[in-house]
Amino acid sequence: MKKISMLFVYFLVSAFCFAQNINYNNIVSPTVPTDIGEKLVYLAWQNLPVNTQLQQQILIADASYKEAKNLWLNDIGISSNLNEINLGIVKQSADPITGNVSQANLFNPFFNLGIAFRFGTPTKIAVGKQKATAEKTIAEQKINQAKITLRALVLRTYENYKTFKALRDLQRQVTDETTADFSLAKQKLNSGKLPLEDYNKISQYLNIEKSKLIDAESKFNLSRIDLEEQIGVKLKEVGLE
Repeated sequence: MKKISMLFVYFLVSAFCFAQNINYNNIVSPTVPTDIGEKLVYLAWQNLPVNTQLQQQILIADASYKEAKNLWLNDIGISSNLNEINLGIVKQSADPITGNVSQANLFNPFFNLGIAFRFGTPTKIAVGKQKATAEKTIAEQKINQAKITLRALVLRTYENYKTFKALRDLQRQVTDETTADFSLAKQKLNSGKLPLEDYNKISQYLNIEKSKLIDAESKFNLSRIDLEEQIGVKLKEVGLE
C-alpha cells in the first residue's frame, strides 16, 4: 500500500512538472542582463528585424479586432439636408391666391437619423473578432518560437566564438614558442652547433604551426562575424574585444 501511495505521488508530481507552461517572457530578458551570453541574446532580439515585423502583426490584429467589434456602427447613419429654405436664403411667403404660407421646409428637415439592422451583422462581428484573435495568437506564437530559436542560435554561436578564440590564442602561443626555437636553432646553425638537417626540421615545423595559426585566425574571425551579424553590433561595443 505504501508503494502504491508513493507511485501515485510520483505520477502526480511528474504530471505537474510536465504541465508547466513555458514563460516566454523569460526566454529573452526584458532588461539588459549582466551575463554576457544573455546580454548577447537580448541585443540580438532587440535588433532582429523579424521581431519588429511580428510586433506590427500583433498591432494589425488588435486593430482588426476593434474594427470587427464596431462593425454594427455601419448600420447607423445621420445626414443633413441643406436647402434655401432651412438655410434662410429664401424666406417663406404667403400664396398670393390662397394666402397660405408655404410649408416646404416641413418636408426638408435639417437632420435625418437612420438605423438599420442587417441580420448578417452579428455573424460578421463574431467571425471578424474570431479571425483577429486567431491572427494575434498566431503572431504571438511566432514571436515565442522566434525567441526560442534565436536564443539557441546566439548561445551556440557565442560558444563557437569562445572556442575558436581559445584555439586561436593557444595556437598563437605555440607559434611564438616555435618561432623562438627557430631563432635559437638559426644561431646554433651559424655557430656550427646544429646540423643543417635538424635546422630544416625546425623550419618545417615552424611553417606548419604558422599554417595552423592562419587557419585558427580565420575560424575565429568568421565566428566573430557570425556573432556580430546576429546581435547587430560590433563585439567591442559589448566588451568582448
